[in-house]
Amino acid sequence: MGQLDLAQSLRDLIGENKISTSQPDIESHSIDKWLVGNPPDVVVFAETTDDVVRVIKFAHKNQVPVTTRGAGVGYVGGAVPMHGGIVLSVARMKKIKDLITKKKAMGNPQSRQKTYRGQKISSSKKKLIIQFIEDLFYKFEVAYHYQFFKIYSSNEKIITAKRLWASTLKNFSIHQLNQASAFIISNNEFIPTLNEFVKAVRKQPYSDSIPSADEAFLEAQKSYSPRKKYNWSHPIVYFAGCKTGWSTLNDSNQYNAINQFRKNYAELLIKLEEGLDLSIDHTETEEFELKKFDSNLFKQLRKKYDL
Repeated sequence: MGQLDLAQSLRDLIGENKISTSQPDIESHSIDKWLVGNPPDVVVFAETTDDVVRVIKFAHKNQVPVTTRGAGVGYVGGAVPMHGGIVLSVARMKKIKDLITKKKAMGNPQSRQKTYRGQKISSSKKKLIIQFIEDLFYKFEVAYHYQFFKIYSSNEKIITAKRLWASTLKNFSIHQLNQASAFIISNNEFIPTLNEFVKAVRKQPYSDSIPSADEAFLEAQKSYSPRKKYNWSHPIVYFAGCKTGWSTLNDSNQYNAINQFRKNYAELLIKLEEGLDLSIDHTETEEFELKKFDSNLFKQLRKKYDL
């Protein structure tokens, strides 16, 4: 099959704007970083999984060689055609479709249950996170144009970064993420690292009525007995403090204390989203209020230690 017939057949198959036989495209897709290679007959810019499937089936039926290509940054010729044919570029396939692959989902029962590192994330939340990451990287590209393309110089880097950011940020609320995004873009001269972004997110309230984990930690630290009667910003802070342990909150090892509190807080937030009632029962007396002062024991201790 000649080059013109091949190109036209592919245009009819998946669309005019996805097929190129221009000299610049042919030349740029004939080499990798090693600068040694062979030219393809046609370059196909797939945009969907269906495009890829259609092209591969067509190539198999017509015995046309296919070379799949990402950004072509290798040094060993893996993305270089050896016998002409089709170079199938996936450079336009940038969007994250899922946080886990179908293969992992089929092989891992926990993945089928939407379980991530011990915590569950709903399908609707996952879609929101994916959309947030797509929007965030678009904002980064617009706000920090030159920096963005210097850091993310290839599609592989962009896709890998999006997956890492999505995995790291998935347990924060969309409210927190949007607030942090607006703050960062308004105040940062340079594109933020993931670590900087996480720090900004932790300072944002979970919602209009629920404080962030770090704000809740400080509130729990400052609270005093009887804690059931304390004026909490939200009952979740009280229950997170109970679960962590009030003595632990003011422990000398603050790093462990705040990390434990954040973990408990995140678990309670998930349960709250699932409908758990976190109302504080003020009718029950806290344990310490049941203990009466033992004057006899006090006298014995004074005598024992000569006080």
